[in-house]
Amino acid sequence: HRDLHSFPTRRSSDLAKAYTEQELTAIVREMHAELAAGHVYVSVEPPYNRGDATDIGLLGVDFSVRDGAYTISRILRPGIRRAAHRSPLDNSSLDVAEGDFLLAVNGRQLTIDRGPWAPFQGLAGEVVDLTIAESASGKNARTVRVKTLASERKLRELVWVEETRRRVDAASNGKIGYIYVPNTGAEGQNRSEERRVGKECRSRW
Repeated sequence: HRDLHSFPTRRSSDLAKAYTEQELTAIVREMHAELAAGHVYVSVEPPYNRGDATDIGLLGVDFSVRDGAYTISRILRPGIRRAAHRSPLDNSSLDVAEGDFLLAVNGRQLTIDRGPWAPFQGLAGEVVDLTIAESASGKNARTVRVKTLASERKLRELVWVEETRRRVDAASNGKIGYIYVPNTGAEGQNRSEERRVGKECRSRW
């Protein structure tokens, strides 16, 4: 038995620090968790148009700063090769590698006084020209043309799943299969069955 009436008192310190609707929603979700009931949901929609933040073109990469410029420190590569969830730069024909520098987008120079996504505003899902080089000074600079992503959410989820699968595989010497079930619908069940063959299985919901 849970005393939900005492929840605001027990979580008063968290409530006092909830400044956005998303933060308040997270607390309400925890309250729902105390019901010990399934299929109890709460969500929040942005109360206003987020503007350019929703229109940023993405490349499915992580950036770092080196020699005063942005370098591609990581290209996200999911284990399952799905064209719909791949980094535009995860393409051997482009000859772009981790460690290369991104110097410009559609001729607009990147500078480290602003975030690397500044030149990508308004370019979600658009074809762009990237100036790639082997050094911050522009050694072997070339232009590659790619179509940006509107979201990296699914791509990063698949990368996280693959990294976890590899850790489990290494720790168990290949004896344990890691099954990630994204949901309890048809997609989630189908993906679960795909990985269930030939392994002792442990699943994470």
